[in-house]
Amino acid sequence: MDPSAFSCPATDEVIVWRLSLSLSAKALVRCKAVLSAKERMQADKLLRPEGRRRLIACWGQVRRILGACLNQSPEAVHFIRGQWGKPFLPGPEGIVFNLSHSQDYLLLAVGRDRALGVDVEAIRPHANLERLARRCLAPAEWKTWTSLAKADRLTGFLRFWTLKEALAKAHGRGLGLGIQHCAFALDDRARLLTAPKECGLPASWTVHELTGKDNYCAALCARPGNIRVVDRCLPADWIENSRLC
Repeated sequence: MDPSAFSCPATDEVIVWRLSLSLSAKALVRCKAVLSAKERMQADKLLRPEGRRRLIACWGQVRRILGACLNQSPEAVHFIRGQWGKPFLPGPEGIVFNLSHSQDYLLLAVGRDRALGVDVEAIRPHANLERLARRCLAPAEWKTWTSLAKADRLTGFLRFWTLKEALAKAHGRGLGLGIQHCAFALDDRARLLTAPKECGLPASWTVHELTGKDNYCAALCARPGNIRVVDRCLPADWIENSRLC
């Protein structure tokens, strides 16, 4: 794949890379080769082969894409952790990122100089869905959710959940932010209605539901200002055919 395809985002856009974690043995070798010693150790400690494969595929692809954005080798990409554990890229370039995966589907969002969070969840049956919804949804969301047909409630809940998770990740605090205090509307487009004061004004957030993958719900939250979301979907064999180092 031509390295020019891996350009940095413009200041007013967020690039969402859609990736697979189900890679060939050859691609996994290339992924593992660029991991840090700590990342390799984390992978080796996982008892389940599936977990090791997904960790290697995740961070190997993330490193290659971010390395191209920063004009660095994948191995040279350095991450630091914020107060609540969110990974950041140090340096003056202003490149920010966030990632989420569910099963073998990975989303990597890359932007510049903004708070950014992304979440994806596979649509799978949940035995205690109503109890979970009652605990996690704000009153306005609960009213919307209970008005849905029963056949639509699983997807409806996951739409709310991915939006809440994306906001919490963008803020950096994660679930400790208190997702039950974050309320979204699912009208013609998703909107943030209320959030904890530390998030600032709801209108300052850009909210996008990400479509394009069957049996998944996904969402993106970013601040400040309006942004243009650019979708880039890579095939599972892209690393084997890439000219990136």
